[in-house]
Parts: sequence; structure tokens; C-alpha cells
Amino acid sequence: MWGKIHGHDQLTPEAQKEAMKHMMPSMGAQFLVTLITSFVLVYFLQGFPLLTTVMLTTMFWLGFVVPTQVSAVLFGGTESKWIFPKLGIMAGGSLLCLLSAAFVITFF
Repeated sequence: MWGKIHGHDQLTPEAQKEAMKHMMPSMGAQFLVTLITSFVLVYFLQGFPLLTTVMLTTMFWLGFVVPTQVSAVLFGGTESKWIFPKLGIMAGGSLLCLLSAAFVITFF
């Protein structure tokens, strides 16, 4: 779906392979910002000990991550037919990442 939203499904197989070769720097940057987000989440968890990890992580996601992603999609030139699928992918993926980080933080 993500490839379709961004037109990657219309690329030739050779162009797709070439694009995949250049993904590692982006994936590395994403890993770095995920670590930063996880460290911030640790501080939130320490600051609100009365809330469960899932509750606080969900509130963090809903209050900070989702609004930022909505703005990025709405003002990032996304075609109107792709707004909701793109938001679903971005917000859903972010929630899964944050909950995974919260799980790791809590149990390790």
C-alpha cells in the first residue's frame, strides 16, 4: 500500500531495486529517531508512575505522535484519496513501535 501511495508500484523492477539500494541511510535515521523517542518515553514513564505503561504510551502517541503525523500528511502534498490510508499506516505503525518500545523498557 505504501508503495502504491507513493507511486513506487509504477517503477520498473530495475528502478525499484535501485531505490532499495538507497534505503539504508533512511532506515538508519529512522532507527536513531526511534531510539530518541524511546528514551523520551522512559522519562515519561518515570514521571507518571501511577499510569500503566500501555496507558501512558497510548496517551504519548495520541497527544504527540498522531497530531504531528496528521500535519505531515495533510500539508505534505498527499493526494486526498490517500490521506486516510496513509494516516492509518503511519499512525498504526507508530503505535506498534511505541508499544514495542514500552514492552522492552518495562521488561528489560
